[in-house]
Amino acid sequence: MWQFIRGVDGLRDASIAFGAPVVSGNVSFYNETEGHPIPPTPTIAVLGVMTDVAQHVTQHFKNPDDAIALVRTARPSLAASEYSAIYGIDGGSLIAIDLTREAALVEGLVEGAEQGLIRSAHDIAEGGLAVAMAEACFNPRAILGAEVELGQAGNADAVFFGEGASTVILSIAPDDVARVEKLFAGQGLEFQVIGKVTADPRLKIGTAIDDSVSELQRIYEDAIPRRLRGGD
Repeated sequence: MWQFIRGVDGLRDASIAFGAPVVSGNVSFYNETEGHPIPPTPTIAVLGVMTDVAQHVTQHFKNPDDAIALVRTARPSLAASEYSAIYGIDGGSLIAIDLTREAALVEGLVEGAEQGLIRSAHDIAEGGLAVAMAEACFNPRAILGAEVELGQAGNADAVFFGEGASTVILSIAPDDVARVEKLFAGQGLEFQVIGKVTADPRLKIGTAIDDSVSELQRIYEDAIPRRLRGGD
C-alpha cells in the first residue's frame, strides 16, 4: 500500500510538471503468477495529438552519415536495471527524478520534431544504451549500422546497460546538430554527439562491440520464442 500511495503521489507530480491530465485509472492488487505476486508494475497510457502527422518521429535511424547524439537528464545507473536483475548484483539505489529537467527534455524533443530537425529519437529503457542502439538500427525499410564512441568515464557496465532517469538517442543531419543542441541548452541537460549512422550494417560501440545488426536483430526477435522453447 505504501508503494501504491507513493506511486500515485508521483503520478500527480509528473502530471502537473508535464501538463498531462490523468483522465482515468484502474488498479488491481491481486496480480499473481505461479503462486507468487508479480513486481509492482504501473503502466501509463498517454495519447498525444499532432497538428501535422507528417512530423512524427520514429525510433529508427534513417540516413547514413547522420550524427548520433545523446541527450539526458541524469547519468545512467544499474539501479533497478535488467542487467542487475539478470546477474543478481546490487545496482544501488534509484535517484530522485528532477521533473523540471524531464519537462525540458520533452519540450526540446517536441520542438525539434516540429521544426523537422530530429530524424529519429529512441529512449533508453530496458537493457540500457547498448540495447537501444541496436533497436535504432533495426529499420524495417533498410537495416543500418552505427559507430559510437562513449569514452572511458564511469562504470563501463553502467554506461552500456544502465537505465534510470531519461536518456534519448537522436539522429540528426550533420548541418542541424548545432540547432538541436541549442534546444536543450541552459536546461541542466547533457547533450553530446557520440557517433554517426553508417550504411555498413554493423553496430560498433568503441572497441567493446562490433556485431552484425542482422544477427543482433535475429537474437532480439527470437528472445521470447527461445524462452518458450526452454532456452536461456
